Amino acid sequence: MKHFLIILAIISLFCYNSFGQFDTINQRIHGKKEGYWIKYRINGHGKSEGRYIHGEKTGYWKIYYRNGIHHSEGKLINGYRIGDWYFVHTPSGTKLDMTTWDGKGHCIGGATLSW
Repeated sequence: MKHFLIILAIISLFCYNSFGQFDTINQRIHGKKEGYWIKYRINGHGKSEGRYIHGEKTGYWKIYYRNGIHHSEGKLINGYRIGDWYFVHTPSGTKLDMTTWDGKGHCIGGATLSW
């Protein structure tokens, strides 16, 4: 029983996502990705994190770059970027650039930010 509780506690630590929700990570339902997913590169840096609904990336996502210092963040619907996406310097949280997407795979504008 003691070992079971220790294992349950460890699993719980890995199932608490950045959206503040207890969740199962990297699961498939009927062969399709579903729920919260985190992917890592071979070097251990994050690659991407966000939600899948019926096998499609949908909702708020972060896409990390190889160096692990910068990432893009924004909303996806059915795997396509929509609305404003930001290029962020992760340690400081400074937003460096912004692009606007139409939800069909086309960038419709952008700006260099200075805040």
